[in-house]
Amino acid sequence: MKTCHTVLHLCASALFLPLGLAAQDNPQPPVMDATAHRQAVEGARKRLQNAWREFGERNARGEMAPDIFSLRVQPKILTTGEVEGLMKQAQAATFPEPDVVRSVNGKLNVTLNVFKARNQIGSDPVYLRSYNGKLVGPTLRCRPGDTLYITVSNNLDPEPGMADVMNTLHGFNTTNLHTHGLHVSPSGISDNVLLEIPPRSEQKYEIVIPKDHPAGTFWYHAHKHGSTAANVGSGMSGALIIEGGLDTVPEIARVPDRVMVLQQIPYVNNASKPVCPAIPKDTNLTVGVIEAEYADCSFGPRTWDKLGRYTTINGVKLPVIRMQPGSVERWRLIDSAIREVIQPELVRVDHSGQSAPSRLNFHEIAVDGLALGRVASRPKLELWPGYRSDVLIQAPPVAGVQYVLRDGRVPGGGVVIPEERRYLAVVIVEGPPNPMPLPTDDAVKRFRLPSIDPKRVTARQAAAYGIIPKGDGVVFTIDRQPFDFDEARQNTLGEVQEWTVISRNNVGPVSHPFHIHVNPFEIFSILDDQSVEQLDRDPKTGAVLPVWRDTIILNEGWKVSFRTEYTDFDGVFVQHCHILDHEDEGMMELVEISKPSAAEPMADAGAMEPKRLGAPYPAPAWSLPDTSGKMQKSADLLTRPTVLFFYEGFACLRCNEQMTALVEKAEAFRKQGVQVIGISTDTVADLGKALEGTPCPFPLLADPEMRVFRSYGCYADGPLHGLFVLDAAGRVHWQNVSMTPYMDVDTLLRETGQVAAPARSGAVASRQP
Repeated sequence: MKTCHTVLHLCASALFLPLGLAAQDNPQPPVMDATAHRQAVEGARKRLQNAWREFGERNARGEMAPDIFSLRVQPKILTTGEVEGLMKQAQAATFPEPDVVRSVNGKLNVTLNVFKARNQIGSDPVYLRSYNGKLVGPTLRCRPGDTLYITVSNNLDPEPGMADVMNTLHGFNTTNLHTHGLHVSPSGISDNVLLEIPPRSEQKYEIVIPKDHPAGTFWYHAHKHGSTAANVGSGMSGALIIEGGLDTVPEIARVPDRVMVLQQIPYVNNASKPVCPAIPKDTNLTVGVIEAEYADCSFGPRTWDKLGRYTTINGVKLPVIRMQPGSVERWRLIDSAIREVIQPELVRVDHSGQSAPSRLNFHEIAVDGLALGRVASRPKLELWPGYRSDVLIQAPPVAGVQYVLRDGRVPGGGVVIPEERRYLAVVIVEGPPNPMPLPTDDAVKRFRLPSIDPKRVTARQAAAYGIIPKGDGVVFTIDRQPFDFDEARQNTLGEVQEWTVISRNNVGPVSHPFHIHVNPFEIFSILDDQSVEQLDRDPKTGAVLPVWRDTIILNEGWKVSFRTEYTDFDGVFVQHCHILDHEDEGMMELVEISKPSAAEPMADAGAMEPKRLGAPYPAPAWSLPDTSGKMQKSADLLTRPTVLFFYEGFACLRCNEQMTALVEKAEAFRKQGVQVIGISTDTVADLGKALEGTPCPFPLLADPEMRVFRSYGCYADGPLHGLFVLDAAGRVHWQNVSMTPYMDVDTLLRETGQVAAPARSGAVASRQP
């Protein structure tokens, strides 16, 4: 559905910040002037497109398929010397947990400072964009009903000469934030991925977690279209744990709880020159970087294997995990990598002679933060970018044995992964016995979300993810269309939908992890290219076991079917491929959830009520001309309860419909003690012409440069429709920012009446911290 405007990036209100973070004072890698930088970036884009074209040509010749023999090769048994060498490589003698920030009295307050920092991956120094100077962000721990107050402070430098070209890798120093997997509002200053945070600015987020939100393992990461891969690939992500649920099962509550953020950081340095012609021979890259001028080396087909990097856990190469014989641990595995699948397996490597199994099973209790309702024992996991897996690991009952957490992935294209690059962590079983039981299925089954009855389905959707050749390169698409900020898949709040999603590429078989924001989905079928069901089956009945997720891999020729229900939140969000350079290059789509019209009420009428913000916030100040050209200041006008609406001008027919609805209720607002003010993209002259002979009962102000649109988050390289309810102290209590105007004026009257009531009685609500 086309909208009245062209949407690109929704700007956050920016507070310019001073420089001064110590990590930025260190000498930086070589830099270019603006012209040279722009030329280098354009060259990287062309080489990346060429790489995809060549990938398609090699696929057509059958050169990219996995080697059949390598699929049967068992993990290498290490010699005693190799085991000793492995231990010497271990970067941390004890397992490193990320910093932890916990909610207190229902509020979690944290600041994520974004700047380039120096760190170490194995023996390699790196200089990468970061949260608070670390290779992984802090773990955020909270509970259902809490509110997250997150400030993202972008201290990166502006990027002169960096052209922002739609659906390309660009704007690496611009960022934002997404809480992956949370069922929260996608609008305003909540989990809104259309916000952007330019260099030298900050954005405050306020994310209210519903009281009935499932407990589990979620995560957060940067999500600005164009820079998502560069930001997350640098380590700008972290765990977000909602406590409760499975945590209360006695057999789980008593065991150590490890957060394990798996990362594949595709930095380039001097050692990358043989596989990265973008690095000039005379350039001395002594530290590893991820930059736009080398984008074709960090991103694109087969780049991870060419670079020869190691998968890290919590920013560390090969950490050591120490367990007592018979003990159990809970591992929260979060795949924060941006490209390749990771297939963990626990393989014994010691030669102690002790009687212990050659492999340890993963006892999986949740995926994507959502409880399975059973304990599924597996010899190997499959983690695609965006996946989470909560597993219980039980050590063998004897001390003196060692295992490696190993990636069993088999790449295609004739690539051979050296054995040591497969190692993710070392597990040492030592100390006195500490036998611990695993929970039963009965102990965990009540924590699974209830299934969606297929009889409740009211609509059906389909989506095909694919890479399509075009010209000398390729296009990344959903339903054969690249991402367009002016196009959204339309849905209605309260719908129960059944989706079919597939991967269909014209460059050969490529897998794409499907992810959709806000609402999880229940998968009831995964058919492979031979129509064989891939979901787990009940060992007693043989029945297929549906599973709740928020991310699922779409393999070429496979078909994934799921059901989902749009509850609680309307607004605009996205679905996309979680191979993040695919997303940056266009494999993403806007999804808009609208409230049903009065002619089509929802089954639960109460769900139609707009949800207030968790706490009011001060409205940005402004000064704008009215229809006569006289400047009007917000400090003078916003002294009583106000409906402030932003519209795209009188050229937009839907804006005119909204204006008419507000004019018809102007007297009703006045009787409540509420004023209405409109801010338009029109010039003063155009406003005057539009109102000739048609006076308006409330003030209209001109913002042709759309500066105030931006400060209220109503801009995306073109205006968005916005409506805000303010109290007498100039604080926003409720807001709606959307691709379409808000038309439920009767509901708006009820909302303004509640905000105006304290003002009429002389009371003013205070701002929550």
